Amino acid sequence: MSANESAPNSISSNPRLEDKVSIVTGAGSGSGAGILSKFLSEGCRGLIWDHNPNPVPLSSLLAGQVQIFTADVSDPSSWPLALPTCLPTFDKFDILTNNAGVVHVANPNEDVPEEEVDRVLRVNVKPLYFSAGTVVPYWSRKGEGGVVLNLSSTSAPRPRLRLATRGLAPEVAPVLGDVDTPEGRAIALVEIPIGRICTPKILGDAACFLASDEAALLTVNFDGGRSLM
Repeated sequence: MSANESAPNSISSNPRLEDKVSIVTGAGSGSGAGILSKFLSEGCRGLIWDHNPNPVPLSSLLAGQVQIFTADVSDPSSWPLALPTCLPTFDKFDILTNNAGVVHVANPNEDVPEEEVDRVLRVNVKPLYFSAGTVVPYWSRKGEGGVVLNLSSTSAPRPRLRLATRGLAPEVAPVLGDVDTPEGRAIALVEIPIGRICTPKILGDAACFLASDEAALLTVNFDGGRSLM
């Protein structure tokens, strides 16, 4: 993600997330940075959860807008520390975005080592369980609800025996397990009717809407129509 993409825009004149506080995992770069950037532009404050202790350029934002939390989402001991890090600064917590994730190298499933499968499950799936044990009791004690956004790749609802989709965006190409190339993008676009690749900015716009009060009863596949094919 470039500096221009990850730097937050000025606050909207009619902010969707005014006075809300979010924790975004994997917010130091790529899609997580795009999501947090959009949240900040819509009046939100937030915790940058990342394994990188010095995410750039988000770490240069003004004091009071964000706080950095360096931890491993797959480590159950990290989750009980997230809220005690967030609350003293922001005094509340409204939105959790489970964005951090990994994918194995783009090989046929029968060739993927078991330790890679374990790694994908540990990073992509178990944090959903860990996070529920952290945020639900907090909201229950407060007597109020909150929002949880769980992100996945398009491969999650439509798994394949042989992974063909690759290179969805330069920022996340290493996560998807392949090198970003025009040929790789062409393969991905074959299965996306709308004919465009998702970017961190587009994902941030969608996440902001889903986290807002306007989407209180909405679920969605954000895949450019791929689920229709």
